[in-house]
Amino acid sequence: MSANDNGEEYLWCLHCHRAYKRGEYRWQPSRWSAEDAVVFREEQVEQDVIEMMLEPIKICPYPDCNGDVEWDGIPWGEIRKSHPELPEVPERDCVYL
Repeated sequence: MSANDNGEEYLWCLHCHRAYKRGEYRWQPSRWSAEDAVVFREEQVEQDVIEMMLEPIKICPYPDCNGDVEWDGIPWGEIRKSHPELPEVPERDCVYL
């Protein structure tokens, strides 16, 4: 069974309810700055946490959505387990509620 056969090639966005291919995303700069990092250090936030907060975020590839791929991208196969009536291969731009 290939990745396409079990729906793992696609992710479904929890924010916009549309599917996209795994690996598709937009980069969004971190909302935190180097100045914020100084404050975090003063507050004794661990360095690895500070570095993670300063990294850009992978955002849903749909331009009108701000879903975080890492947190809001659910494998299409998982969605189909609960909704077997949905297609094996989702359509681009189609909303699946």
